[in-house]
Amino acid sequence: MQGATNLTAGGGIVAFTNLSHTVATNITLAFASSGLSGATSISIAVSPAAANKLTIQQQPSATGTSGAAFAQQPKIRIEDQFGNLRSSDNGTTVTASRNAGSGALQGTTSLSAISGVVSFTNLFHNVAATITIDFNSAGADSSDVGQRRGQSSRVCAAAITGARRNGRARDG
Repeated sequence: MQGATNLTAGGGIVAFTNLSHTVATNITLAFASSGLSGATSISIAVSPAAANKLTIQQQPSATGTSGAAFAQQPKIRIEDQFGNLRSSDNGTTVTASRNAGSGALQGTTSLSAISGVVSFTNLFHNVAATITIDFNSAGADSSDVGQRRGQSSRVCAAAITGARRNGRARDG
């Protein structure tokens, strides 16, 4: 609970004016004062704040075969500034693209959130190389796993793709 939580009564009334809670959940408030019986509020539903960032819930596979979908596909969460999932978000579009490496990322690269999560299903890369995948959405700041990229709309995940034929790497 944030805000002024210890106040002095004036005229027998205590007015709390700046209480807030940063975790999206249902809460009750317990009020207590020395020598008086306590009181508990009704349940209060605290909703997430506005969408603020993208985070990786599930990384794509670290290795793969050129031309074949990554065995583990990425899942991207849409969160508020406090890390709460925007579970009511069913419209934000997230786009995956190759940032580092050569060639273009393949598969369905733009998807809309369902209950605040974007679940890619068929991303792959045709070039045998180490790549970095960016996930972008208009209006959401993003932090990547392990490092901060300031106010960009980018989340990165490393994926290595490659296929070998007769002991030699091929481009797909």
